Amino acid sequence: MALVNWLDRLERRFPRFGIANLVTYIVAGRFLALLLSLARPEYPQFLVLDPWAVRRGEVWRLASYLFLPPEISSGFFGGVFGALIQLYFTWLIGRTLENTWGAFRFTLYYAIGGVGTALVAVALGTPATPDYLDLSLFLAFATVFPDFTVLLFFILPVRMKWLGWLSAVGLLWTFTFRSGLSGRIAILVAFSNYLAFFWPVLIGWFATAGRRPVAVRSVHDTGPAPAPAVAAGPVHRCTSCGRTERDDTRLEFRWCKCGRCGEGLEYCMDHLASHQGKPANA
Repeated sequence: MALVNWLDRLERRFPRFGIANLVTYIVAGRFLALLLSLARPEYPQFLVLDPWAVRRGEVWRLASYLFLPPEISSGFFGGVFGALIQLYFTWLIGRTLENTWGAFRFTLYYAIGGVGTALVAVALGTPATPDYLDLSLFLAFATVFPDFTVLLFFILPVRMKWLGWLSAVGLLWTFTFRSGLSGRIAILVAFSNYLAFFWPVLIGWFATAGRRPVAVRSVHDTGPAPAPAVAAGPVHRCTSCGRTERDDTRLEFRWCKCGRCGEGLEYCMDHLASHQGKPANA
């Protein structure tokens, strides 16, 4: 797990570069922009990452696009109420991820997607919004907290893993059938943060997806029972870094059932302490 080790070393060397409460600042800026857009509907146009405007000297757009407010659409969950719900949900998943990873890793995750999106927009000459970056946060949350339950339409309880898979399918459809070359490059770069942080998990999913299920003996079968099958996949996997006992036989794993982990999530000892807000040597 060379990349994970690289992240560990980077965090130990530059811990002060993490921005605490980063998502709170982002959401607060979007809320302010939302209020301004209600008074002046043209205001969000000054925040959009317009590459041609950047080349004319409006360099603030390289960062201001992160503060674009949600669109005020029509419908039952539209309007200002729907925009406020989006802002709250963005804050919830971002704040929870920061509490789990720590300020440095969350800042790095957000910076990879945000800076990459800005550079690609300028290089390809295509406008950019934070929509894909927000979706990358959502997919990260669904991966780390798959059993977290939300009330869809305030009525139907749905686990995050199913919403995550639905979002991933929609993203794949957009990437394959509704995007040109520049759009596909923008999507890949915007989600480079997710690929960098969760590639061990993705490899584990693909490795186990094609395996045959073990055949179950009927109660009418006779003869000696077959020897129990040996588990093909890893038994333990860290929620934070994705490492398993196959990556390092010296790793130890523990379950955490704190208020953020619900029914319980598994962590390696390297990340259990930081997840609980304790010093690494606690």
